[in-house]
Amino acid sequence: MKLLKTSIISAAIASLSAVPAFAHTGSHEASFLANLMHWLTSPTHALLAVVGSAAVVALAIKIKRSRS
Repeated sequence: MKLLKTSIISAAIASLSAVPAFAHTGSHEASFLANLMHWLTSPTHALLAVVGSAAVVALAIKIKRSRS
């Protein structure tokens, strides 16, 4: 259970990291809050974050079960 909680927290932090998106035009210098709001208000970005986080958690669970 501890690994699952750690995996979820790690996936959430990774998905919310403030990295520039080179596909967008304009300035790439945005604050953490601006990036967070962009990810949460854009349906495609939010879906990608959820799917990516779920994939990371599923992979971590699969690795844990294979080692047990």
